[in-house]
Amino acid sequence: MNNVLSIPSGWLEKLHVVIVGAGGTGSQVLTHLARIYHVMKALGREQEIMVTVIDDDTVSETNLFRQAFFPSDIGHKKAHVLVQRVNLGFCLNWRAQDVRLTEENANSLLNDANLVIGAVDSPTARKVIYSMREFFKYKRKDVMWMDCGNRLDDGQVILGHLSQSCHSAKSQIWVPNAGDLYPDLIDPSIVEEDTPSCSLEESLAKQSLFVNTGAAVHACSMLFTLLRYGQLGHHVTYYNVRTCKSTTLPIDPKTWERLGYVAT
Repeated sequence: MNNVLSIPSGWLEKLHVVIVGAGGTGSQVLTHLARIYHVMKALGREQEIMVTVIDDDTVSETNLFRQAFFPSDIGHKKAHVLVQRVNLGFCLNWRAQDVRLTEENANSLLNDANLVIGAVDSPTARKVIYSMREFFKYKRKDVMWMDCGNRLDDGQVILGHLSQSCHSAKSQIWVPNAGDLYPDLIDPSIVEEDTPSCSLEESLAKQSLFVNTGAAVHACSMLFTLLRYGQLGHHVTYYNVRTCKSTTLPIDPKTWERLGYVAT
């Protein structure tokens, strides 16, 4: 029997989203989140949504095609450019952190988050996020991690828990995150780190033009469903932009066991 994920109670008052990565996926997720914020307000929801974007990278010419940047942005910090533009366009007061997420600064950068969106295909960054489980456990609040990853034409969005409050732990099932289901994703020795592309042709050889758009749309659609309707029947989406197909993974312990994860 499949279960449903109910919206964490703490999210009903304030949802603080931290986006790790302001590249192909993160830059588009940010704009979608601004739309979600205004739609929820128009629906009469009083929920506060705060977003922080973390990225130390600078906009280059090859970033103009798959990422949400313009020629005038070249040479400027990605996180700052994106957040400033969204704040001006949508009348928001969201924040940018022009730094790289590391083990040393993770506690301070993610301290107030109750949703971390990983938009960096880096096992090192994923490992840092995954390691925050112990830190959040003592915060006694619900924190979830939505990981967005992709290859050339396909990718996946995985939503799972990093921690649960005592109340939520009694009322709903623990939903495994990307590191629980796919340990290879958080192992830098197995998954090769990505390197910057020097040309458009090289960039498109690694990731097709709209593969990041697919990740951003599926991620924000999943989040919007949870925020608007209060429940979600799946927590993973696999998609392929070349074939235009997608499939989901239900919230079901038997399905997780087939992937090698056993709920405790």
